[in-house]
Amino acid sequence: MRVYQREAWATIGLCSAVFVGMALMSGCSSQQQAANPTDAGMKKAVGLYMKYVSTHQGNGPKSEEDFNKFITGLSKKDLEDMKVDNVDQVMTSPRDGQKYGVVYGVNMRTMGPNSNPAGRYNQSGGAGDNKAPAGAKTGAGPQIIMYEKQGQSGKRYVAYAQGGSVVEVSDDEFSKLLPGK
Repeated sequence: MRVYQREAWATIGLCSAVFVGMALMSGCSSQQQAANPTDAGMKKAVGLYMKYVSTHQGNGPKSEEDFNKFITGLSKKDLEDMKVDNVDQVMTSPRDGQKYGVVYGVNMRTMGPNSNPAGRYNQSGGAGDNKAPAGAKTGAGPQIIMYEKQGQSGKRYVAYAQGGSVVEVSDDEFSKLLPGK
């Protein structure tokens, strides 16, 4: 019986050591692998966009001027809560040094998952008739709301309206998401 107990404790000790070792290794590797600054920065920029949407009945900004006016009107506390220290830096891609492109006039209220039907736009960029703003995708598929203008090595980061997810896509994929850009 005593030998069995020693083996049991040895097995528990070995399993514990392996578990702790794996936990330490995963912690070390995540610290060594730096977060992508474009991904992190664009997520903050998307946060600004979503803040606009949440205060405008589900409608995205109608124009660059409209969006900039909203951002400059945010309180210091709002910016701190979103971890935004410098709006210009957040709205600029560290990879290509250009301001992120923004798709204006998106009505988030009429979006379903993976859908982007025509009819969520009107001429001024709000909900209403079927006229989409220039550059907005009106076919089936996900709608992007923000994108790197140039990107790097034939790839760009884009942000999707549904969930605000940020992903890197090839230039070919991008041209299908936002024709003419």
